[in-house]
Amino acid sequence: MITADLYSNTIQENNRFILQMPDFKDNFVVIAGSGRSGTTWLGSLLDTYEHAEYYYEICHFPELDFDSPDLLKRKHPLIGFSPVRPVWLRKTERLLMEKLPQSVLSTTSMRLHQPLFFDKHQIDTCLFKIVKLFSFAMNLQKYKEKFDGRMKVIHIIRNPYSQLVSEIRQHEKNVEHARQHFSMRMHEIINNNNLVKYHDLGKRYLDGDWIEHMAFVWWVSNEIMIENKLLSTYVLTYEELCRKPFEITQDVFSFLGWPMSEQTKKQIEATTTVENSETGTWSIKKNAEQAMNRWRNEIKPSDYNRISQMLSSCQLMAMWNREELLL
Repeated sequence: MITADLYSNTIQENNRFILQMPDFKDNFVVIAGSGRSGTTWLGSLLDTYEHAEYYYEICHFPELDFDSPDLLKRKHPLIGFSPVRPVWLRKTERLLMEKLPQSVLSTTSMRLHQPLFFDKHQIDTCLFKIVKLFSFAMNLQKYKEKFDGRMKVIHIIRNPYSQLVSEIRQHEKNVEHARQHFSMRMHEIINNNNLVKYHDLGKRYLDGDWIEHMAFVWWVSNEIMIENKLLSTYVLTYEELCRKPFEITQDVFSFLGWPMSEQTKKQIEATTTVENSETGTWSIKKNAEQAMNRWRNEIKPSDYNRISQMLSSCQLMAMWNREELLL
């Protein structure tokens, strides 16, 4: 015999009480961007919304879908049943979980890469981050059908030179992996009958280096996202967020129908009023001038020219003024 106990969030089965995880709510928000485009920083700002649970990069775990109940169990195996998750409780759970063997990649990524703690209560929104932008863009129809009217997208785009330099920096110790990854994406694009308009350019650069492949994938992925009419989408540039963090974050929150709280304002201030930008894979503290202009000191003139040539007819470049794109 099974009876529901609405007050304790448990069910009684054969005189045993079992934790009952709540169902996922109806609202889904996806932060979508190419790798190294500022998604981690933007994610930390949206994570401050009290009624959203942030599940980080779901694209790393293809066995899970956006509305999989397993996400909740992996993110909060101990306190997921609680409608109120104050900072002290989330910190306590994290400390306890860090004592256990971390055998599951998703547990490690979802729980340990994000040491930020914001008060949460009455969760009604699931927040995700996507950096495999091409894969996400190619599945927009699927998400439209599955979450029609219930999923919104925040699409962030970074100056391609700045982003690609950051990609180069990240892959410098394993160039072969980057070469294989972007070559695979090139073949996916030129073999897709729905992307015919990119085929000639893709074939022209198919035998090129991974730097050019990276620029090509950046172009196609972001253009598909901007042209999409399937999901409600807000588009911003990384540079806009650097220059006007309070104003742009307010615009994003307004698009989502979220009020900005004091913990959001404090997080914006904590991540922008710094003398030097953080470096590293999951950096979130940004000095605006450094964040926008560092690429100029690191890019090779030859790489700059190759990328410029490839993107010479890319309409996305109009999102930045001429001075922002000059070496």
